[in-house]
Amino acid sequence: MLSFAYTIDVQLRDTLARIDQLRTQILALPLSPKDERRLQWEGTAIRTWATLALSGYNTPKQYVATILSHPGKLKRNVMIIQSIRTAYDYIHETWRANPKPVSLLAMETLFTTLYPGERTRFAAYESKVKELLHYLETEPEHPLIQSGIAHIHILTIPGLDDPGLLARAVGYLILAKYGFDLRGYATPDRVWQSDVAYTHISGTYTKERQLNTWLEFMAQTIQRSYETLLTDIQNERFHIEFPPNFWLLADRQKEILKSLEHPEDRVTNRHVQKKYHISQITASRDLARLTSLGLLYPHGKGRAVYYTKI
Repeated sequence: MLSFAYTIDVQLRDTLARIDQLRTQILALPLSPKDERRLQWEGTAIRTWATLALSGYNTPKQYVATILSHPGKLKRNVMIIQSIRTAYDYIHETWRANPKPVSLLAMETLFTTLYPGERTRFAAYESKVKELLHYLETEPEHPLIQSGIAHIHILTIPGLDDPGLLARAVGYLILAKYGFDLRGYATPDRVWQSDVAYTHISGTYTKERQLNTWLEFMAQTIQRSYETLLTDIQNERFHIEFPPNFWLLADRQKEILKSLEHPEDRVTNRHVQKKYHISQITASRDLARLTSLGLLYPHGKGRAVYYTKI
């Protein structure tokens, strides 16, 4: 059983209150569908780039964005980019505002997605993961505190290669579960990537178990990321440049999205072909376009694949 010792002092409590206030402000901002799509897509691209950088990959941001927007045939040097994208798409599609407790299956799904070459090794870490899930279910706390604890717990599991990939994804899952991913706009990873304290403080926790220092750091950096996001939205400032028409959807693509308003709705390539009287290739292009923009999530493989709205 996990046993954490920490206190929520006045400074941390004030930071959490400020984060709650910023969250309310950001979610209340009026946005056009186009700007909302762009913010969500940029969130995915920046999150992917930053978590790669934190794992030691020297990959330019624009290169990551290009790969995400034009997946094509997967090569070894871009598979990790697609794995991270798939993991966060899974979080958005399955766990955003989900009232159910985080499951062992969810943790295994993230693990096998982020470490595709180590699928059979999840069993070696299962007991540590179960301890964390029990804690999350039985110790209600502010979502940011839960996220920070999950993050550092996964980060310090012995024997796991590059634990940061999974740690950041699990921490983000908890933020998304309680609406603190800000509809996918939030990118705290960008702040951690540019702050050497992320590595230093997580290392200090490993040696000294100073959880308060870690939680204060997490709260402060998430507050900074929210403040930056609020300013960017208010000033219509974006960080990844693509031609304006990149963000536009064709009428048929808009209709496909409208047909998936209910959470249980799904669509297949064959369904799109029949409904719109188009070829299999054209239907595939429409579905691939909506998927690359982070609007649809694919389930299954091959002919059995179907799509749901994120």
